Amino acid sequence: MDPLLPLLAYYRTLGPFGILSAAVAAYYLPLVIYRLYFHPLARFPGPKLAAVTGWYECYYNLVKGGKFFLKLDDLHKRYGPIIRINPHEIVINDPTFYNEVYVAGNTRRTELYAGSHHMTKNHEHHRRRRKPFEPFFSRAGIDKIEHVIVNEAKVLDARLKEESAAQNVINLDYVFAAFNGDIVARICCEMEAGLMKKPEFGKDLHDLVGRLVSRLPFVVYFPQLISLAMKIPTPLLLSLSPGAGEWNMFREHINAVKQETLASTTIPEASRSSVFRHVLSPGVLPPSEASTERLANEVLAILGAAVGATPRALSVTVYHILADRKIRDQLREELAGVMGGWPEADSAPTWQELERGLPFLRNVVKEGLRLSYGTLRHLPRVSPDTAIQYNEWTVPPGIPVGMSGWSMHTNPDVFPNPLAFNPDRWVGDYDPRMNKSYVPFSRGSRSCLGMNLAYAELYWAVAVLFRPGAPDFELFETRDEDVSVAVDFFVPMPRTDSRGLRIMVHPAGGK
Repeated sequence: MDPLLPLLAYYRTLGPFGILSAAVAAYYLPLVIYRLYFHPLARFPGPKLAAVTGWYECYYNLVKGGKFFLKLDDLHKRYGPIIRINPHEIVINDPTFYNEVYVAGNTRRTELYAGSHHMTKNHEHHRRRRKPFEPFFSRAGIDKIEHVIVNEAKVLDARLKEESAAQNVINLDYVFAAFNGDIVARICCEMEAGLMKKPEFGKDLHDLVGRLVSRLPFVVYFPQLISLAMKIPTPLLLSLSPGAGEWNMFREHINAVKQETLASTTIPEASRSSVFRHVLSPGVLPPSEASTERLANEVLAILGAAVGATPRALSVTVYHILADRKIRDQLREELAGVMGGWPEADSAPTWQELERGLPFLRNVVKEGLRLSYGTLRHLPRVSPDTAIQYNEWTVPPGIPVGMSGWSMHTNPDVFPNPLAFNPDRWVGDYDPRMNKSYVPFSRGSRSCLGMNLAYAELYWAVAVLFRPGAPDFELFETRDEDVSVAVDFFVPMPRTDSRGLRIMVHPAGGK
């Protein structure tokens, strides 16, 4: 008998789609059985569908539009503090355990589940990439470039006074993108981006980052898109993306510095005038780490944070100050002693003096950071060498474990009425768990490199905006839902139809 006859009989019975379905079932059925019953995570709590396929999480982030962080809350209520959210990953919701997941580099090796330093998977490779940047973003490093922030704060004040003369309506989201973008351009590349002087401030850059951020979920689930994007010529990308010129400015600076230092054998005196002039100095980076494309990825990470996360924190903070007259008045009263004569006064406080000496300002900034979250995602970390023990659960080495900033910052047991902006919650003998749960910059060896820069920008911007003698601001057709987080595109974002934080600017004492 012809051995092909049984196959032909199957084909005639099932048809081509039936044969295809049978082949798919033959492949996936053993995989499903393995993931449900034999995988190292098979015993961990969580939805069975999530244990079988990553499309469970993908559905809430892609189809539902960045809503998995809310679904995660529901899952924790149903299954408890430790959950298997996809076939390969665990998420924990317990503020007392955060420092066990996000550990310092000398505690144990931690890897990411390559691009810029913060996305580098290997522990040692990440440390090598991050180390050259750390001096510039330490507290001492920010002190050395604080004059850049102060000068930009003066430009911010001058522009707002111009707008107040005409009592214009402006979008503070664009203003804060310009403020932070100009600072980063100056300290990274010694260049004047001039965003604050544009008629619509940083609108183009803000919109560009918004478009990029909204596509990040697709990149997470379909990383092949990065490879495709890298094949598109840079001039074409720039022509299709208004605002991308600012990013290209960084690339030009990197190439110019590489040409200047090509024949140099010593670190020049001016090497600390920009981040990239220093890291491209002889002996700082090996040639394999000094390619323009790799350093351009660092630029994208720094610029994305500067005009993504930090402006978001400023928008959330300023909105809540303007929405509550009591907070505004108390803040202005506290600022009167140190900012009353600014910018004409001969002396001015430093950002660290603002932080240490003005407790209400410090608590306002903390609440703004708490309700802007930094990132909502569960930021998975891998312990490649040792198991992670959480209560009775042993997570094997090599398994990604994450914790959500949203869950940490909105835990009602730790933060009563967690979505309320309440600076007074940080006053006096408050619950010590609040400090453990406060993670706007994450922690450990992969915490946010730009944390101190963000703090300095926040303190200076809020102090300038609400000092005595500053223009008066009035919310214009802006409600809580225009600012509060609604979707997770890696950067927490408000609802997609939000028109932003819009205000009317009045002369000082005019409102």
